Amino acid sequence: MALVALYPDKLQAFIDSLSGFATDQDSERQGVINSQWLNHYPVDGLESWTDIYSTIYTRSVNLDEIASDLKTRLDEAVLMNSNGLTNAGEAGELYYYLPDGAMDVASNVTLHNSAAVSTAQSDAQAVREHMRDGELGGPSWNALMAKIQENADNNSVYAAQFVRSAQSDYLMDLPLNIQGDDEEISEDTRNVLNTLSTVYQSASLLYDTPGGDSAANWSIVDDINAAVTQKGHQGRATVLDAILNNENVDSPYDTEFLLDLGAKMEEYDGWSHVTAIGLSDRTYVYSTKADDGSPLLLGYSTDGLAATVGAMGKNPEAAVAYFTAVPGDMERYDGWTPKPELNDRWARLTERLGPGGKGYPGVTFTRLTAGLAGASALRQPPAPGEDTDERAAWVTGQAVNYLSGQDVNSKDDRTKTNVGVIVGNCAQELTSEETGAGTTIDENEPYKVAPVTVGSKNPRSDRTLFTQNVLHLIDSISDSDNAISALGQGTVVYAYNRATAWSNEKTREGQSLDEKTADDKQSDIAHVFHDEQQLVDMIDERVQTNRKSGGGVSLALAGANAAAALITLIPEGGAVVGGVMQAGLSLAQIIPADEVTNNSAVSATGLNASAIQAAINTGAIDESGLRVNAPWYVPPKPGEAHGRINLEGTVKVGADETSRVDAFQARVNATGLINNDLREEAQGS
Repeated sequence: MALVALYPDKLQAFIDSLSGFATDQDSERQGVINSQWLNHYPVDGLESWTDIYSTIYTRSVNLDEIASDLKTRLDEAVLMNSNGLTNAGEAGELYYYLPDGAMDVASNVTLHNSAAVSTAQSDAQAVREHMRDGELGGPSWNALMAKIQENADNNSVYAAQFVRSAQSDYLMDLPLNIQGDDEEISEDTRNVLNTLSTVYQSASLLYDTPGGDSAANWSIVDDINAAVTQKGHQGRATVLDAILNNENVDSPYDTEFLLDLGAKMEEYDGWSHVTAIGLSDRTYVYSTKADDGSPLLLGYSTDGLAATVGAMGKNPEAAVAYFTAVPGDMERYDGWTPKPELNDRWARLTERLGPGGKGYPGVTFTRLTAGLAGASALRQPPAPGEDTDERAAWVTGQAVNYLSGQDVNSKDDRTKTNVGVIVGNCAQELTSEETGAGTTIDENEPYKVAPVTVGSKNPRSDRTLFTQNVLHLIDSISDSDNAISALGQGTVVYAYNRATAWSNEKTREGQSLDEKTADDKQSDIAHVFHDEQQLVDMIDERVQTNRKSGGGVSLALAGANAAAALITLIPEGGAVVGGVMQAGLSLAQIIPADEVTNNSAVSATGLNASAIQAAINTGAIDESGLRVNAPWYVPPKPGEAHGRINLEGTVKVGADETSRVDAFQARVNATGLINNDLREEAQGS
């Protein structure tokens, strides 16, 4: 999305000047015509220069059209400012909105601003009428929900205006009214939740923008807060949780929206409990009423803070900022150091959102682990002047040590998957433990992120304890296919970034970077992926031991292979597109285990493909040797167990030319990244 800034006074002056010039020009044209007539047409052929088909006339019309288009943009910006969806900037600039992909033409500006506002108001009124009449189902209602979802998905102005017009108290009562006292969430309820999730996610994007509604008289955060904390309506918090953590909506909520909403939710502690009312077939039965008698959605948290923290799982920036902020200090990247108050705040948050937190059993804790997983994704070398990795490392260290003391083994698969992401983003420490590579403390390591803050009395001992806690968490999640797959995916993200850094930066003793040969780069890349292979093998062996079963799918390796294919952007056709990921694994990126272990979706040569991509990105091989207008990596066909490398012609390696990049392929083969059965095909394909 984009907000286009206009300076109203300057633009109006330009519009007036442009219109005035066009008017003056046409007046001069008319003067020539009149003079010709009064003087009996003394100049032969002058009419063709001045009639309505003449260039001078059409140019006047064009100038008027440009002035009109600019006036449309100005009027739309004024309207957006007057209704509070955008506000004037510090220099008095006004804004109009355009979604991604929309051309900046006057018709689109109107369509996505004033027309979107009008449509949203009409749709909100239609929802209220349906609610008044008790018609929350059937073809007409379903069509309305589909229309709202489509409009909101394509336009944040529409979404924000819809929420503003309908109001969150009404909207959050919709799924509660549809669900009634049923324990199992109905399909009709889920359809409404999907629509509301799309609406609120899209609306949140308008919050943290120049002139956005964070400074407006109407704020979506205040609207939500008023709805979920209203006396007698405690059950709305479960709807908020269902909206913010809807797995059918992958797009993250806006950073400032989540931070401001989290601050509001943290201030309020009068959330309801979910009450167990009996046993049925050795399973607890829970009340569908909150403490104040209001309806709630079973399966969701009654703590609005848990709902907000869970949504941070898909927004790592928000997660890091939230967990490293103290009340009254929301500075994000300004010489950050862990303040003493953080320890107290951490204790409060983990007590509130831990296994004993309010809400349906385990859900609040699941949301906490999601938020922590989000923060762990930013363990990466930061941009100059930022301290994101230090913040993320502090949160990750706190998370691992805290979670290792919880009974993670008894939690649900979603919680274990979140933990798998956290552990996967500890690949730096795991690699050091398994291979002896000095990735944590070696000053010569080119891809070194900030180490976790695990203590200050004895750093070496504290690091050992941290590593033990990480290994304990691997044991705790070993029975979850999704968790181990996510763990493998996290490790290969780290390996890929590390391999690229080694190829681009690491030099040998007495060698400068510009003296580094393609053969040197290939050797470094192969070395890093050899470390990666050792790591995922260790994880899989540990998992198999914990499962007390031999053989079977190597889930960590399968996850690593699938992630390799994903992060290297292996194309379906055409030229190589690769690029380096600048972050760890987030919840928005993980691939379910049933997909990574499906032969039609993942290749055993995935790590090999990732190594080749890293080589391409860093100039270790010449991309010109890859097939033109065809994929260089061919996914497996139905019935095939793996894909293949698709190289032809010659590929330059250093100063020499070698057919089908044999030299680099030999390096990769020597690391054991692909098994013996696949080597011949990978080399010869």
